[in-house]
Amino acid sequence: MNVNRGIRLEKQINTLCFPFLKSRYRYLIYLLILFYSSPLLAQNVLHLFSSKGQAFQLVIDSQLINKQAQAHVKSQVLKKDTVTVTLLFTDKTKHQAQLFLLVKRKPVQNKEFTYAIEPYKFGYRMKYIGYNTLKKLPEPLVPPQPVADTSWKVNNTIWDRYCELKAGKVFYFNNLSQTKTPMPQVYVDYALRLLKRYQTPDEKWMVLEQTVLKNYLSSFQLKTLVQTTPYELDKLKLVRLAYPHITDATNLKNLSDLFTYESSKRELASLLKQPPAPSGTIMKDCAIASENTAIETFVKQLKTLSSDQERLTLLTENNALFCYNTEQAKWVLNTFIHDRERLDAAKKLYYASTNRETFIDVKTIFIYPEMQTELKRFLEQFEK
Repeated sequence: MNVNRGIRLEKQINTLCFPFLKSRYRYLIYLLILFYSSPLLAQNVLHLFSSKGQAFQLVIDSQLINKQAQAHVKSQVLKKDTVTVTLLFTDKTKHQAQLFLLVKRKPVQNKEFTYAIEPYKFGYRMKYIGYNTLKKLPEPLVPPQPVADTSWKVNNTIWDRYCELKAGKVFYFNNLSQTKTPMPQVYVDYALRLLKRYQTPDEKWMVLEQTVLKNYLSSFQLKTLVQTTPYELDKLKLVRLAYPHITDATNLKNLSDLFTYESSKRELASLLKQPPAPSGTIMKDCAIASENTAIETFVKQLKTLSSDQERLTLLTENNALFCYNTEQAKWVLNTFIHDRERLDAAKKLYYASTNRETFIDVKTIFIYPEMQTELKRFLEQFEK
């Protein structure tokens, strides 16, 4: 009786759930559903890289992934969570391993598994690094037209830009050609935004250096800029660079609270007690130019140096030894690669020039018209 009741109950369930199937096809359907749904649970990517930078070809389950040997290889989407990996190195050696693309022993989807290939004893081993979730790129990748203006800018009404790119070179706003008043606060705020935007110390220092060299600043503005750098030597260097352009130098003593070490505070006090004079600003009484042979020897010495900064340092150290006519000044300036350092060198050469009225002719050495204009502005201050 109980057996017959069980059989009748099974028939009722099958009739309700699968009314269109006969019993002999039912288990076949179960197997097909299981077969086709299982790959959907394992759609992941495998990322392998050599810790020593060795190039290799990747074979996954007998399928070659990359024809060209590479140190970093990423597979296409894999439909299995257990794969056999074979690495074929350029030195004809190979390594095989079985990898499990699981998280906590469970199948997952849309994950990228990363393994490092490391030398181990007389072969290699696969070191599990971790996994991350794959994110689909937007489609289209670049929208045809932005819905709103999201460009990075600052609202200012004085100049169009704090920093401009001209002929592939960066130029910063400067007010040195104007009356000695602090630069507009809107540009100090812009500089602070640039410092937050840049990531490397070199990029941050470039913003700080160009800002203090090309602008008049108040002591409060300088303090705001100085406190953005964590290094005490850089703080002192920044104060030295900015000192000639500070509009209220008597208030610079308020910068001492930015320094941690007593040695740095003493250095700052010494700096304020004996302010730095801009190098090479003492006008030499040069009536006769140095011999061409002497200048040519000096030029050869400049050419042996590897950077413009080294050339500028050597020129500063030896500027008191020579007097230059305009042609000799061109020889020296031709040893510089970049216009920025070339302009600094031209300013130093001007103080040792024998014919200052024709010194403007050295502008032909400069590549960018903006630098020629900067040189002209520099020379105009001596005509007043």
